[in-house]
Amino acid sequence: MSKTTGSFPTQYSSALSALPAGVLALASLTLSLTLSVATAQAADFLVPDGIAHRAGLKVEWNSQLEVGGPNKMVDWFLQINESESTTYFTMESGPLREVVSNRQLNAKGEPFGLDGAKEEIDFRAEILELRYKARQIEDYKIKRSSYSLPKSVLYTLGSNGMISAIDADTGIHYWDRVIDSGSRVVGLGASDSKVAVVIGSKVFCLNADDGRVLWSRETRYSPSSSPAVSDTHIFVPLGNGRLQTYNIEEEGLGSNLYFASGFSSARPLVTPSGVAWVTDRGQMNFANPQTSSAVNFRLKASNAIISSPTGKGNMIFVASLDGYVYGIDRTRGRLEWEVTTGAGISTSPIPIGDALFVVSNARQLYKLDARTGNYAEGWEVPVEGVDKFLGATRKAIFGLDAFNHLIVIDQKSGRKTSAIPVGDIALVLTNYESDRIYVASSQGLVQCVRDLSNPRPIFHSSEFDTTEIVDGQKKKTKKDDADPFGDNDPIDGGGDPFDGGGDPFADDADDSPADMTEEDSNPFGSNDEGDDDGNPFN
Repeated sequence: MSKTTGSFPTQYSSALSALPAGVLALASLTLSLTLSVATAQAADFLVPDGIAHRAGLKVEWNSQLEVGGPNKMVDWFLQINESESTTYFTMESGPLREVVSNRQLNAKGEPFGLDGAKEEIDFRAEILELRYKARQIEDYKIKRSSYSLPKSVLYTLGSNGMISAIDADTGIHYWDRVIDSGSRVVGLGASDSKVAVVIGSKVFCLNADDGRVLWSRETRYSPSSSPAVSDTHIFVPLGNGRLQTYNIEEEGLGSNLYFASGFSSARPLVTPSGVAWVTDRGQMNFANPQTSSAVNFRLKASNAIISSPTGKGNMIFVASLDGYVYGIDRTRGRLEWEVTTGAGISTSPIPIGDALFVVSNARQLYKLDARTGNYAEGWEVPVEGVDKFLGATRKAIFGLDAFNHLIVIDQKSGRKTSAIPVGDIALVLTNYESDRIYVASSQGLVQCVRDLSNPRPIFHSSEFDTTEIVDGQKKKTKKDDADPFGDNDPIDGGGDPFDGGGDPFADDADDSPADMTEEDSNPFGSNDEGDDDGNPFN
């Protein structure tokens, strides 16, 4: 089970004790606080709230997962569904804040729904008012409000096979599911409606709403990394570099293998037109299961690619241990730009707005123009001493150094503005969808941290309006900056906004199954790592 840490503040505990026994029992049964009040010492938290304030941040919620096993938390994935919204009803009075959403489960295990969630928060407000009156407190105010956001769910996976679904904005827990196969837990991925979990040599397909296992299938070879999920398929990287696909509608029976060489240690990237996956042979492969049973195109770097590809609009971004960052137009199958950092790169490039953030193994943070690969204005020199990219707001970038200091960096100038000590952060969620920062310990303590000035998430690539209703009055939250890679961007239109950029995908990149007579033979010809003609792309 997953639980959000919380307790009654002392002033409300004493008021609660003054209630009549019947009301007390009812309140104890129904009230479930979601305010993250620390029940442990601040030092136990990854980012203590008091210290976070010094960096202009606030801890939104903490959740301790019962993940089990020596390695504890294995994987996690954030799924944001902008076609569906979650409505939150809140009650606030002094330091107390309670939230109920329409998707939250009631005592019967069913979603509250809009009417049920509103009735629940109204009931809690009535109980709180009784507390005040029982203690003869007259100077109080109870504010009730509601707001809607894109449906955002954080899925976590423990080494004991425990899958948990958590509301990414509030930390409210949705459901748990344990898949106990006694095998190695590999990873998970999700789409709007399905969750895929790979354990041992099996892939399990779950319903995203309640965690029910819909079906499971064996993999052809040993799985090597976390799966990815589209609306129609589940994609599982295999130890020999290949990618196995499962048709969701056919319950996994319509399976196909895409050929590649090497070993894949990173989750694939799902795009509107296909899937991209990488291998330690320096390959970035792209295929569309809707239109082809063969790889559509392939990029070949001169060293291993061990981090997941990322995407924005029509662009795919990958980084290699050869120190290069590559920008590929997936609709043209063409390399648009490449830039070197001078040191290997083991983490994924992070696209936010029109910028691309890259952390090299030399502990340097780069900010590039995602369209051209050029250094962003004011960032001609990288920021030194950054080990991990944590997240970004409109004004600041947050990173982690080798000494467990959270670093705050100005967006425009690249200047460090502050550094604060934090706990032992083992996992950082790659989140380039919103301004929320998600960190975790290996023991399953998950924390969501936000900008002090943004009580509602800012979605970097969304035109989604957050409309808050306070005491019956509408208040609209300002939209995020326009998406430079949206539908009106020239990158989607057919005109080439890039200068130069030769095609790295030659005819020998075609690996039609008809050309493969031996299943385990190398289908890539001169693209093998031993063929070095000085060009990192063949």
